Amino acid sequence: MATPQTIPNGTDQLAAALKAPVNAARAQATVRAVTFKDVPTLGPAGTIVSRVPIGPLNMEMMRLSNGVTALVGNTPIEPNKVRINVRFGQGRKSVAPDQPNLLWTGDMALVASGVGKLSQSDIERLGTGRLIGMGFDIEDDAFELTAETNKADLADQLRLLAAKLETPGWDPVPVQRAKAAMLTGYEARANSPGAIMERDLEGVLAGGDRRYTAPTKDDIAALTPDRFRAFWTPMLASGPVEIQIVGDLAGTNYEQLLTSTFGALKSRAGTGNPVSVSRMDISSARHATVLRHGGDADQAGVVLAYPTSGGLTNITEGRQLEVLAAIFNDRLFDRFRGESGASYSVSVSNRWPVSMDNGGYVIAGSLTAPKDRARFFATTRAIARELQQRPVTADELQRAVGPLTELLTRASSGNVFWMRELENATRDPRRFAALQSYMHDFTNTTPADIQRLANKYLGGDKGLEVEILPNGLAPVTIVGPVQTTPAVVKPVG
Repeated sequence: MATPQTIPNGTDQLAAALKAPVNAARAQATVRAVTFKDVPTLGPAGTIVSRVPIGPLNMEMMRLSNGVTALVGNTPIEPNKVRINVRFGQGRKSVAPDQPNLLWTGDMALVASGVGKLSQSDIERLGTGRLIGMGFDIEDDAFELTAETNKADLADQLRLLAAKLETPGWDPVPVQRAKAAMLTGYEARANSPGAIMERDLEGVLAGGDRRYTAPTKDDIAALTPDRFRAFWTPMLASGPVEIQIVGDLAGTNYEQLLTSTFGALKSRAGTGNPVSVSRMDISSARHATVLRHGGDADQAGVVLAYPTSGGLTNITEGRQLEVLAAIFNDRLFDRFRGESGASYSVSVSNRWPVSMDNGGYVIAGSLTAPKDRARFFATTRAIARELQQRPVTADELQRAVGPLTELLTRASSGNVFWMRELENATRDPRRFAALQSYMHDFTNTTPADIQRLANKYLGGDKGLEVEILPNGLAPVTIVGPVQTTPAVVKPVG
C-alpha cells in the first residue's frame, strides 16, 4: 500500500486486513450488474454529407452533418482487428505556454473517471469477455481516445467512445488515487539521471513551455477532483472531432455505425482549424542547464540539443534531418564509446513536430560517468563541425539511409503507421501529399543536403547543453548563463 502520509500501525493494519476472512457472497452482492443499456444515450443519428475515396490507400474520407470528420480504411492486414483513434479538441494548443495547466493529469485519471454514472470498474465489467477498452493521449494539436476492437464489438466500442465525449464521468476516486501515487513516488522519480531525463528534459527542451513541463510537488498537492473536472470539461466538449477507423471492416455497415454514434454528437464549438499557439523554443545561443538528481555520485547524464524547426511546409527538411541524425549517431557512438572504453548508451535523434512550425531539435545524449562529461560535449561539437566542413561520403550516407528505408518499409505494412501519418488529414490535405513523398525524401538525400543542414542548424556555438548531476557536483565549464534546478534531497531508506 502506497500512502503520502504515515499511518500509525500501518503495517499491522495492512497485515490484519490481508488475513481477514473474505465473505465472497457479500462481496459479490455489492457489485452491481451493468450492461450497455447503462451507457448514456446519444442524440438522433446524423448523416454523411460528403465522402471522398482515397484510392491509393483504400480509404474513404467522410464529413458528417454535425461537423465530425472521419477517415475509414478497410484492410485485412490484421484479421478481425479494428483500430480506432478519436482526435478531439486542440491538444496542447488549448492552453497557453506560460500558464499553469492540468494536462499532466489526463493520462492518469481521465479515462478512469468513467462515462456518465459508470465507473472504470463498471466499464471493465462491460468489456468482460469482449475486446472493448479505451486509452488516452495528448498531442500538440489534439487529444486522443484510442481503442482496439473487433467487428463483433465495434458498435459498442464506438458508442462508448462517443459517450465519453458527450457525457463524461467525474468519479473523484481516480483523481485522488493518482494524486496520492504521484506524491508518494515524487522523490523516487528523481533518484537517477535517467529518471530526471524522463521527467524534466522535455520541459527544458521546450524552453520552459508549461505544456511540456512536469508538475512540481506543490502542483500535485494542489490537485482536487473539482479542479480536475473544471479543467477537462471544456476540453472534452469543444474543438473539432476527427475519427479514424482502420482495420478489418469486411461485412460491417460502418456508415451506419458512424452516423449513429459520432454523427449523433451535438455540434461543438470551435470546430474549425486549431488555434495557432507556437511551442516555446530553446535559444539558438549556446547556453547550459543543470539538473540535479538524488542518486549515486558516480552517475550523470549529458545532453546537447540543437534547435531546428517543424511543420509540414518544410517536411522534406525534417526527414533529411533524420538521415543527418543517423550519421551523427554512428560517429558519436563509435568515437565516444571507443575512446572512453565504457558501454555508454549514446544516441542522436531528430524531433520535427509536424503540427507546429517550430520546436524541433537534433538531440545527442548519454548516461555517463561524471568524469566523461566534458569529453562528451567536446566530441559532439567536433562531429558537428566536421559535418559542416566536409560532405559525408556516399558510403556513409547509404549506411544511414538503408536502415531508415527498411524501417519505413516494415512500418508501412501495418495500420498503425498509416493512422499516425494521416492524423488531421481530413482537415489538412497536406498530410496526404507529405505521406506520398516519405520514401522519396529519404532516398534522394545527398551529401550536399547533409552539409547544408549541418551548417544551417549545427553551426557556431548553437545548442543547449544539459547536465544531470548528483547533488554537490559542479558543472563543467560552459560558456554562457547557467540555469539550475533546485537540488534533490535523496530520501533515506
